[in-house]
Amino acid sequence: MKHNHLALFGVALALSVHAESAAQTEARTVDEPENAYRQVALFPADGSLVRPEDGVMLDDGTLLIADQRHGLIALSPNGAMRPFGEFAAAGYKHEPPERSAGPNGVALEPDGIHVLVADILTGAIYRINTQTEQVVRIHQHEYGANSARRDSSGAVWFTQSTRNRPGPDSEARMFAAVDMRSLDGALYRLPPPADGSGGSTAELKVAGLAFGNGIAIDEARGRIYVAETMANRIAGYALDVETGSLSEGRVVAELPSPDNIELDDAGRLWVASPIANALLVVDPDSGEWSTAFHPRTEEHERLMVEWQRRTENGEPRLELIGPDMWSPLPGLITGMILTAQDGPIYLSGLGDSLVKLDRLPDPLEAGWKGASVCEVLHDDPEQRVLRCTFPPNVGHERHYHARHFGYVIAGGRMQITDSTGTRVVEPATGGSFESDGIAWHEVVNVGDSTAVFLIIEPK
Repeated sequence: MKHNHLALFGVALALSVHAESAAQTEARTVDEPENAYRQVALFPADGSLVRPEDGVMLDDGTLLIADQRHGLIALSPNGAMRPFGEFAAAGYKHEPPERSAGPNGVALEPDGIHVLVADILTGAIYRINTQTEQVVRIHQHEYGANSARRDSSGAVWFTQSTRNRPGPDSEARMFAAVDMRSLDGALYRLPPPADGSGGSTAELKVAGLAFGNGIAIDEARGRIYVAETMANRIAGYALDVETGSLSEGRVVAELPSPDNIELDDAGRLWVASPIANALLVVDPDSGEWSTAFHPRTEEHERLMVEWQRRTENGEPRLELIGPDMWSPLPGLITGMILTAQDGPIYLSGLGDSLVKLDRLPDPLEAGWKGASVCEVLHDDPEQRVLRCTFPPNVGHERHYHARHFGYVIAGGRMQITDSTGTRVVEPATGGSFESDGIAWHEVVNVGDSTAVFLIIEPK
């Protein structure tokens, strides 16, 4: 099921599963429960980053983050930070207001050694050797370059968001394309070797993009994906890596304001959505998507209604972008750094810190003060059956639920806290309940008898 992106900006739909039908909720799951991630920290805690728009993680756990002062900074797991790479030797300068740099998309090359950094304000594309920290400017584009990726042939693909020439007005021109939709974005290809050793001429591959942004290349499926932020969609093309030819262009997914995108090992696209203040997950085969993280606020939902109204009427929107749009985060979400499976995710953006996310535990993984409260009674390819036991004053720490059916073996008096607040319910022995999934809740037995539940989860 594909979702009309225009409806996503209303209060009723926005990014909430509560207003959707059961069928829609199931379709949106994409094997990732709604809001299955939680914010655990700002990193670094002192908020010392400057425009950390995107980044990557090296094998030793070091994060390389876009930094407007230096080009890149290295952020170690203990929070130590230093400039990374010989950017000045490659011509990098950030001297506002006459010359502002804007390191933007950051991507590892297939060799796992080199990193590409695209500058959205100057149009430079840099290649960094992470072992020697040598930096080479491999291309100078006429306009700002948003994101760059290398394929296995050695070619480099990059996006142009709009026609913002380097200079004192580059940033204003770039944001003008956010204020009022412009169709001057594009996708380009630098033929191999595209390493700065010779003069590669950029080939225009796709024109007329509405703010071309993140790129993801899935060579296993022979696809390349391009985010169009101001068209609220991700486009996909069949890709011949050796020749660079594109065909079979289609809209892969309609979703709010896709920025940087990352491909995971399962072939899913993880999408940063700055205007929606969310991290989304897309199945590129079906176009179905789910919300992995979205800190809902009333102020943000109000802004989304006004943003959509202005979009439909062709009115300027830029003045709506402010703290109410990204609160409680440090800035607009523009990218994400995926780590090992079930490891933390780091959100990058236009603030002063990364946002570290951890995946919420499921009911079996969650417990109470270090002790388990659920046990597996049965598990097969079709379903899993849990028995969860809560003596008085014992609860279930914050967790999510996939779709499930519940049966009350022994009733009790349970206090439940979720996104709607705190309430007390008294499930009766022999009763039952069902749910299409719960983003998160916390439970504690506030009665004087032990409560026991069966939880049956279809797979």
